[in-house]
Amino acid sequence: MGADLFEYKFVIKEGRNVARWEEGHNHIFDMSRFTELMKQPNILKEIQESSYDVIEIMMDKEKVAFNRKTKELIVQPNWQV
Repeated sequence: MGADLFEYKFVIKEGRNVARWEEGHNHIFDMSRFTELMKQPNILKEIQESSYDVIEIMMDKEKVAFNRKTKELIVQPNWQV
C-alpha cells in the first residue's frame, strides 16, 4: 500500500472498552486526495486567514475535518443504513 494510503476500521466502545470491531474489509483512506482538496484556493485562504479552527471537506464517502489547533485529522464516514 502506498505511503499516502492508510487502512482503518471502526469500533463500538462501551465506556473505555472495545465492544465490537467493524466487520468486513478495512476502509482505505487516500491522503493524497485530501491533500489536493486542501490546496483549493478557498480552503487555503481560510487556513491562511485563520478564520476557522476546524476545516471540513466533503469527499466521496466521508467528511474529513482538520483541526488547526490540535493538528487532528478526523474522518467521518457517510453511512447509509
